[in-house]
Amino acid sequence: MELNDLRKELIYYKNYAELLRSKTHEYSNKLNVLSGMLQLKHYDDAIEFIDRESKGHQHIIGNLVRSIQNSLVASLLLAKYNKAAEIGIKYELDDDNILQDYSKLVSEKLATILGNLIDNAILAAWNNRQNVPPAVHVYVSDRSQHVILEVQDTGAGVASELADNILDFGVTSKAEQEQTGVGLYLVNELVKQFRGSIDWERTEDNATLFSIYLDKSEIKRYEAESHYHDY
Repeated sequence: MELNDLRKELIYYKNYAELLRSKTHEYSNKLNVLSGMLQLKHYDDAIEFIDRESKGHQHIIGNLVRSIQNSLVASLLLAKYNKAAEIGIKYELDDDNILQDYSKLVSEKLATILGNLIDNAILAAWNNRQNVPPAVHVYVSDRSQHVILEVQDTGAGVASELADNILDFGVTSKAEQEQTGVGLYLVNELVKQFRGSIDWERTEDNATLFSIYLDKSEIKRYEAESHYHDY
């Protein structure tokens, strides 16, 4: 139990630290760009740059404020937007997103699931950028009796020889220097705790789509059991 508690805290602080790191790095770069434009007296370019950046952030933040009541998940989604934007990957949040707030325990796990899926998607899209403009699309919904998490990317997809074992510990489709094989394994282990399911497919648009389905009744069961064990 102590190890589990420590892991939960590490996940929480890792997500929070990534948000801070991403924001700091992003604004440092953009302030340098803006400073250069002003020093060169490219005032019209500076105004256009500020306007463009403001609109991009306002669209994402507006989407999160309207649709995601869960502050931890919203922070995670914003952090991943910043991460994708830093390397020129188009990052889209579905206009039909909706997610209510859950307990800290459940929220941490949802954020961890999404974080790992999005990290994999960003890397896959980036590695395939020579063939397709890199893009990541995220859909989150608990409108029905299920919590649905979907992450789609423009990567090359999962190699056929790995398809049957991609969720196993140590199995990865990443390049050797990037290899860990832990992300999808961790996602699968968390999904199992909610007795949910994880599926992936290659879409008609040649994109890779990972989908998570969690029954709300199972989420309540997990919360009740966790609360019981705490006592």
